[in-house]
Amino acid sequence: MKILLYPGLDVGSGTAKIVVLDANGKVIHERYTPTQGQPLKVAAQFLQELQNSFTDNNFASLVCTGSAGKLVARLLGMKFINEVIAHTWAAEFFSPGQGQLLILGEKTPSWFC
Repeated sequence: MKILLYPGLDVGSGTAKIVVLDANGKVIHERYTPTQGQPLKVAAQFLQELQNSFTDNNFASLVCTGSAGKLVARLLGMKFINEVIAHTWAAEFFSPGQGQLLILGEKTPSWFC
């Protein structure tokens, strides 16, 4: 039986992250790795892992974010979303109604109320 999965890819200049959620929002796969100046190569490796690891499942859509994410999304025909918007949606999904968000990333920390 095929299961609907929701993968997300964050490709930055220094690191890349991928996560896959099941239909209930449970994290079933995640990986974090330095890009070592090769963000496109790492993104391709992550996508190959998805294809190899989840052969019997359907992906709802693949969304990409990050400083190199826009290029990756354009090259691979994926949807791109701004990092701040992605963080905000994730915070509301995993902790509804909190009203505040602190992002501690590789660059400048951000605080949203």
